[in-house]
Amino acid sequence: MRLDIDKAAKAFEPLAAAFGTTINDAALGVRRVANSNMARAMRRVTVEHGVDARSCALLAFGGAGPMHAVSLAREFDIRRVIVPRFSSAFSAFGCMTADMSYAEQRPIHMNSRAWSAQRLADAIARIAERLKEPLVSAGCDRRSLRVEAAGLFRYTGQSDAVEVALVAPYDLQVADADFKAVHERLYGFATDEAWEIDTLRVTVSAPPKQDVSALGTDAVETTTVPTKVRKCWFEGSLELDTPHFDRDRLPRDYRISGPAIVEDAWSTIVIDPGADAWIDEFAHLHIDVKAAQK
Repeated sequence: MRLDIDKAAKAFEPLAAAFGTTINDAALGVRRVANSNMARAMRRVTVEHGVDARSCALLAFGGAGPMHAVSLAREFDIRRVIVPRFSSAFSAFGCMTADMSYAEQRPIHMNSRAWSAQRLADAIARIAERLKEPLVSAGCDRRSLRVEAAGLFRYTGQSDAVEVALVAPYDLQVADADFKAVHERLYGFATDEAWEIDTLRVTVSAPPKQDVSALGTDAVETTTVPTKVRKCWFEGSLELDTPHFDRDRLPRDYRISGPAIVEDAWSTIVIDPGADAWIDEFAHLHIDVKAAQK
């Protein structure tokens, strides 16, 4: 499917006329609305969970995700965007490389003042044995299976619970310290009140059978020459000459200064003005966001 710029511009004419603006500014307005919706989703998984987004890198994937990444990163003062290798098929790639696993969750209601490491160990062992069977039946080596346990902890009488990893020998002091650390990170405080494990979650997993180490490693001739240069519009009504690059042919560590567009077979990466980008040794693309140009 080829995009038709003239038809896209014609489709924007009624919207531009309704707001008394140009077609390009109307298109930028639609992009701002899309960015605003994505920013709200990012706030839900950062600010609303006590996470300072400024300390994070933004992972951008999907065919169109990297088109919006720099603008979103700047809104949250995030300094680094990473567009992973195979970014357009990132979810499918994750399915292919993920561990095969089974999980089971059961209520346990164990209070910190009635702690029993043995009861906890027995419960985890029973669930783990049950979960191993379908993996062994699927051809997984029992010796390679990994067991992980976590509890949903909360202070007595508290509505919300937080997940805390449980590691043998399930020492009370260790569990107490881990819970308080997680609670303080998420909510800004922790107390010495009694708490309980409301729910126990056990996961048994097997390592992936798919070897992906050689995927996409065919040698190609590298080049720093743009495939084309076109006029593109950016925030602030900036119309700028913008070089386009073939991602698969960029040499490692070659630095591209925005504005630029990096394309592969299935996705488009926009390097906004003021940002820099480069490919690392694993073929992931990094964007140093910096500040927006005035």
